Amino acid sequence: MRTDLDIAIDCADRLHSTAGLDDQDIALKVIDGVVLLTGIVRSDPERAQAEQIVKKALGVIGLTNCLT
Repeated sequence: MRTDLDIAIDCADRLHSTAGLDDQDIALKVIDGVVLLTGIVRSDPERAQAEQIVKKALGVIGLTNCLT
């Protein structure tokens, strides 16, 4: 089982390496495998893209997307 820190690092790396996604104002926190995304994105499609990227990370068992 992956630690929350491992999941957070993986998610942050995935967001950062995605072309066309400005992750500068995105913060994330992982508690017991559940990822909380907060911050500001430029559009609804970018919000959805960030969510889909994080859901694919190994060890993520849930997600709360509070991006605006």
